[in-house]
Amino acid sequence: MLSGNSFLKAQFVADTTLNTRVHDLPGSEQSVPLTCTTSGGRTYVSWFDNSSGQYDLRMQLLDSLGQKLWPDTGLLISNYPQSSGLFRYDLVSDLEGNAIVAFQDERSGSLQVVASKVNQQGSPLWGNAGIILTDSVSNGLAPVLGILSNNDVIVAWSASGSSARWVPLRKLSAGSGALLWSRRIAAEGQRFSRPSIVASGNGNFIMQYVQEAGGFPPLSTMYAQKFSGETGLEIWAEPTRVSSKSIPFFFFPQVQTDTKEGFFLVFNTGNPVNPMLNDVYAQHVDSSGNIWTDEGIQISMASDGNKYNGGYCWNPGDSSLCIAVRIQDGNQTMSGIALQKINTEGQRLLGENGLELRSMSTDLYTPWLLLNSGDGLVCIYGSGGFNNQQIKGLKVDYNGQALWSYDPVACAAASNKDDLSAGPFRHGQTVLVWADDRAGDLGIYAQNLRLSGHFGNGEITEISRKTLAIPMRILSSPGNNPVLELTFSEKRWLEYRVTDVAGKTLRFSKNQMIEGRNQLLPVKDFLPGLYLVEISCMGQKQQIRLLKD
Repeated sequence: MLSGNSFLKAQFVADTTLNTRVHDLPGSEQSVPLTCTTSGGRTYVSWFDNSSGQYDLRMQLLDSLGQKLWPDTGLLISNYPQSSGLFRYDLVSDLEGNAIVAFQDERSGSLQVVASKVNQQGSPLWGNAGIILTDSVSNGLAPVLGILSNNDVIVAWSASGSSARWVPLRKLSAGSGALLWSRRIAAEGQRFSRPSIVASGNGNFIMQYVQEAGGFPPLSTMYAQKFSGETGLEIWAEPTRVSSKSIPFFFFPQVQTDTKEGFFLVFNTGNPVNPMLNDVYAQHVDSSGNIWTDEGIQISMASDGNKYNGGYCWNPGDSSLCIAVRIQDGNQTMSGIALQKINTEGQRLLGENGLELRSMSTDLYTPWLLLNSGDGLVCIYGSGGFNNQQIKGLKVDYNGQALWSYDPVACAAASNKDDLSAGPFRHGQTVLVWADDRAGDLGIYAQNLRLSGHFGNGEITEISRKTLAIPMRILSSPGNNPVLELTFSEKRWLEYRVTDVAGKTLRFSKNQMIEGRNQLLPVKDFLPGLYLVEISCMGQKQQIRLLKD
């Protein structure tokens, strides 16, 4: 058992050229991170680590300040042999704040699914080796987890034999992990795969899965069935076909609760006008298996360009499904970000084609996540090409109107990013986790993002480097003379404008910044009060507030 205060080290930093290093060991790879957040705002991070010469599964727990609560190298979950490749796996937090991870390894000679449970003190609750979940002699891949209303656990995965594929289901008790029942989605000569689970009240659950038909790539059609959590038996007389549209073979659907015992699903599929183009549809399946329409709802009616799911979330305030979409030109050289909302009747609320949040750009904007912050929508997106990608955020209200005057850069290190995930906004922030090759091989990094669009744990005015083009920090605000410190790698021209709360311009200045550190006193000689300072440099603009005593 680990002491909760033994390993307090780095915290979330304001300088997003650095970020918080979860684990990045030179000469080895740490990859495929997953994250989940407890109700208390702590963040579990799992990853595969090959520093030992094989891929071990490790986990770290960060408190709300970004401090590591477990050893710096993470807690070892499994060092059993892996396959030559890594596969999808799942990590969730249960109703008591424990972490449950389901993965696959070759401890028995073939790929089999294993489930492990760890509490916040780092103690294994289902044995040091976890629980092996077998299904005949099949290979088991891509397990998913569901937490029921009584805290029991459902594990489902894709299994395969000589020619068939099926989906095994197992129910494990919350306490000991004892096997309570076993089920399968299977039929003679049929192929089923890619499950996803959502709780559906009274200890029951709905599982979405895919039926594959034909050669390669197969025709992949989504279905759903509701199960009794107590017995594992089907509740609906027949499975619901989620959509008559098929999905790509490499697309793994992920359902999201509608908070009324049903689920939403946003998926990639073909464009009805041009099947060579990718499109995005949404579907709602209620607790009785009813759906919006046979196909689902097309997010944008535009027939040109490719469209991809960029994340979605439910807004209970106006009962709408909010969806970020990546819009890409036909040559795949430019991309932008659009927003759409769908009400409970399946109607598009932001026009036929949605609302453009970021126009097409060669910066290759790629939305990864859309989060409901409680006071608006936050889209986390990537910007830049190979070896030069940054992680940024934008915030809009529920009608798509901008709430931040700039796009804060959560990771300003120009490198390749992969497997980004984030928890919900809790205690005024979300925590982003991703794999990053800034030091050569992939490592795992994290960054908090606050409701205000700032980073770190200090006062908002102490945040530095909100954008790479204007790297700055405020040395003292409030204070008699707040100082802006800016650091540049070469000479730059910079303009700044100071306005009062009424919007009246009080000062405008154009200055040449030297290489290295520069200091500005934009509100020097002004009366005490709150001022807005707009900085312009290299085509970038940034607004900050300064409070002078």
